[in-house]
Parts: sequence; C-alpha cells; structure tokens
Amino acid sequence: MLKFVIILVLIVCLLELSFYPRNKIMKNKNKHSPAPKDMRNLEMKKGPAMEFEARIKAIDRYVQEWMAENGEVEARPFDVADYLVEKGVYKDYDDQDKKGRSLRADLIKIKEKGRVNELRGLQVVERANSIGWVFKRIKP
Repeated sequence: MLKFVIILVLIVCLLELSFYPRNKIMKNKNKHSPAPKDMRNLEMKKGPAMEFEARIKAIDRYVQEWMAENGEVEARPFDVADYLVEKGVYKDYDDQDKKGRSLRADLIKIKEKGRVNELRGLQVVERANSIGWVFKRIKP
C-alpha cells in the first residue's frame, strides 16, 4: 500500500511540473543577459578611453613600465589589463567582459594593419586555432 501511495504522489508531482509554465520555474534567471556566443561580439560596455592611435603608444609605454615596476621579463594581455585600466588606456571592464579582451581586440587590429613593429617587444605566437600575445621587456 505504501509503495502505491509513493508512486501516486510522484506521478501527480510530475504531471504538475509538466503543466507549470517554464518561465516561472526559471524566474531567477535573467532573461535579458546575452548568450555566451553573443558575448564575443560585444564591445566593452563603457568603450575605450582613448582613440586607437593614442592607445597604441600608451600600450607600448605602459606595458614596458609595468614590467619594469614588477620585475617581469614577459607579460600577457591578462597580466597588464588592470594596469592599463588604472592608467586610463581603457575604461573599466564589465564582470561579463573577459579580462584583457579589449587589449586583445586592439592587438588583433594592430596585426591586421601590419603595425606589430610599433609595439616594442610584442611577440605574436601563431597557433592552429588562435593567436597568442606575449610582451617581452626591452631594456632601455
């Protein structure tokens, strides 16, 4: 008898859930947040702080400055992203924005325009599916 009651309760629960509107079940989910595939195409919420030409010069100067201050010989965009925001090259990034995304987007533009040599110490590491970026310290 107990087994019959348990099975009956489970069936009733499943039937209720199947008729319950899906948006009420997932009411805590933000319906307006962008899907992850769309996030790749989003610009920074607040946009860059400087024009492109000024950013190239500032990135070159501040990356070398960051490496000198921290005693590093190499840096990746992720490493220097906070420093570039602090110096005003980029405005602060979103929580959804991957750290250093704006810098990497600028590095791709620089590579496409054939101006990689304007950033001292920048090495482009070509991979099968992606591009890696490494800044090397230049001694004055």
